[in-house]
Order: sequence, then C-alpha cells, then structure tokens
Amino acid sequence: MYVKLSQTNSSDQRFSISQWQSPKGFTLVELLISVAIIVIISSFGIASFNGASQRSAVKSQAQELKTLIRKMRTDAGAAIKPVTGATTATSCRSPIAGDSDLGIVYGSYINFNRGASNGSPTVTHGISCFDSTGTNLSSSNTTQLKSGLVQGSANYANLTVFFGFDGEVKFFSGISQPSKNDIETVSSLAGVNYTPIIVSDGANISSGNRRQVAINLNGLICDENVGTVVCAAP
Repeated sequence: MYVKLSQTNSSDQRFSISQWQSPKGFTLVELLISVAIIVIISSFGIASFNGASQRSAVKSQAQELKTLIRKMRTDAGAAIKPVTGATTATSCRSPIAGDSDLGIVYGSYINFNRGASNGSPTVTHGISCFDSTGTNLSSSNTTQLKSGLVQGSANYANLTVFFGFDGEVKFFSGISQPSKNDIETVSSLAGVNYTPIIVSDGANISSGNRRQVAINLNGLICDENVGTVVCAAP
C-alpha cells in the first residue's frame, strides 16, 4: 500500500529542512572579539616563556662565574704558571729555550667591572706572577657574558678578588690587576668578609631577574637568588 504525501506537507517539509541547513554566519564584531581573545591568551603564554628563558640565562651565567672563580682558586693553589707564547721575557713561563722560569706565582685574581652606569661589564682573570724585581708578568683573560646580561658588585664598581697560593683571599676595590706590592702590603677591604657578585637581565644589577655569586675570605663560593643570605661571614 502506498501513501502519497500531499503537496502541502512536502513543501512544509522542504521549508523546515532548509531552515536547519542555513546556518547564520559570524559578524565582523564577533570575529574581532574572537581574534582579540586569542591574542590576549597567546601574549600570556609568550610572556611566561620569555620570563622562564631569561631566568634560565641568568642562572646559567651565575653558574659559569662560580665555575670560573673556583678554577682561579684551584689554579692559585697549584701555582700554575701562565704561558702567553711570547718570544721575549713578558710572561711568567716563556717558551724560549733555557728561559722557562721567569717569575714566581703569587696566586690568581678575578676582576669584576660594572662599567659606566653598569653598562659594558667585563670579567677579567689571570695568574698573578712577578719576577725578582717586581715586574708584573701576570696573565690577563677576558670572559664574555651571555648576551643581554650584566654583572658586578653592588658595593664596588671595580672589584678584584685575589686568591693566594697559600689559600689567602683578598678583596681590592678600584684595582683591576693587583701588583706585587698590593698583594704583599695592602690588606683586603676593611670590614668586608664576603662580597656578592650579582648577575641580572635588567638594565643594571639592581633590576630584572637576578642571582648572586658570593665569595668570602675563606674562599667559599656559592650562588643563590638575591635576597637570600648566602656565604655568611666566617
């Protein structure tokens, strides 16, 4: 038995289906609002990633400085003589045949210079070596900081830490490379038992994400977030 749909019912059915099959499009305002929400959410994610990356770079640089300081302390104890490859008597140990011991190692040094307005900071280090007349035969090497980072002492724009071959530690302010006379006659900074070197990703060492590498007169070296008491005075 066949049932024939009436023309009216068929038309109503087609009209009803067509209504459901014709979705309404987005307006320009709705699209703009959606894009704005996506941009805002994305910006939070990018900012969080950049912040984590910068903190990692600061921590890594602080660790590298700590490793370098420990190396200089070890080199001082081992009384390693620097060789520059010079063909004249301008280094502690010269490659000239029969002229291999030109001076005496007193220790090692590392200098932290903030630079003008905390800009263009440098880290210079070497072995402190002098001949019998006091002539300076010390080596000098510069370590580059990671891009975008600054470092230095909060209290001294130009600070040098000296590690003696006998384990003695001295601090000097305003002296980039201690002379034989400095080492023998000048005491460390009065009342300073330890000093922090700050690493930052800000415009200077007082801003941005920061960590510090602290050194005390016992040669203790450590790094922590700024604000935490570290390497307390002995």
